[in-house]
Amino acid sequence: PVWATPFVAAVIAAALAKLLIWALADSAGGKELPRYPRKRTVKEPAPPRNASGTWTLKTCTGASPFGEVFTTLNGHIGRQLWVFEPNAIPSAVENKALAEAQQSYEANKHNKRHSGDIPYRLQCLRGKPPSAKVAATRNTKGDDAGVLTRALEKALSFYETLQMEDGHWPADYGGPMFLLPGLII
Repeated sequence: PVWATPFVAAVIAAALAKLLIWALADSAGGKELPRYPRKRTVKEPAPPRNASGTWTLKTCTGASPFGEVFTTLNGHIGRQLWVFEPNAIPSAVENKALAEAQQSYEANKHNKRHSGDIPYRLQCLRGKPPSAKVAATRNTKGDDAGVLTRALEKALSFYETLQMEDGHWPADYGGPMFLLPGLII
């Protein structure tokens, strides 16, 4: 048949594509569809110029580097925004930990693509120290229940430190949070 030749098939495909574009334009109220790539209308925020300062994770906020967020159905619960605070002075321990984390990330960025949440974990330790510091002890004979209890207290203290005020755990890697309900049930 004549329509089975590659040229005729290409002409039919082009005609169908043009009809589809006209149909979509009619469904958009007769307006022409936007052409891609479009120019961005929102300006990127300026990078911080002051080297002293630290990045802080803010949650449950309507603030945005692109302007105020006006609509919300849940009071911005779970919303996460990293903000550079030039007046905050990180401690020497925090600077050292961040430098080590940066070197580790640079060395392993092709094998491990997430940051390990080091900046967030340091922020949590700065603002909310762990509520229960459980000393690591060796397993003594006949004290399995005590060791298990201390391990659970330590794990709960760790996750309690990472939990935000609105109840969620912001993270770069959500693997443990995905598996946690199955472990509890």
